[in-house]
Amino acid sequence: MGKVKDIFQDQREKASKVCPECDGDGKMIEITYKVQSFSRDIGEPYEDPIDCETCQGEGAVFEEQDDEDL
Repeated sequence: MGKVKDIFQDQREKASKVCPECDGDGKMIEITYKVQSFSRDIGEPYEDPIDCETCQGEGAVFEEQDDEDL
C-alpha cells in the first residue's frame, strides 16, 4: 500500500503550485477592530489568523484538468 500512496502523492505534488495569496502558509491575517470600552468608540486593531480563501488552508493551488484533454 505504501507504493500506491507514494505514486498518488507524487501526482498530487505535480498538479499543485504554491498559493500566490498566502505564499504556501495556508493562513492569512485579517485585521479587525474591537471596541476598547463602552464610552470610547475607537477600536483597537487585532490580528486574527484565518484560512486562505484561495487554497482553503492547503497552502497549494491545484490545477484543474479539462475534460477536453482526456
